[in-house]
Amino acid sequence: MATTQLTVTVTCEESESLADAARRTGRTTDDLIREAIGRVIRNVGSANRLSPEERRAKIQRARGMWKDHPNPPDVRALRESWRNRAIDP
Repeated sequence: MATTQLTVTVTCEESESLADAARRTGRTTDDLIREAIGRVIRNVGSANRLSPEERRAKIQRARGMWKDHPNPPDVRALRESWRNRAIDP
């Protein structure tokens, strides 16, 4: 498998915590970082693997899910919070 090198900037506290986790688990920090990246790809990236038909079916199943709720969420506020979280996690 071809690989590429990636540089990631972390805080001193994150670096120390990562080194501690590596020592406790007997693994390398590189290995822990690769595992974390794999988790993100599996959890976040999985939505991109849906076919257009599967995506459409999911949307259709969700349709009307808030219609009988006594206090439905403000969709604009939800979207804004998601946008802010994507920019500054």
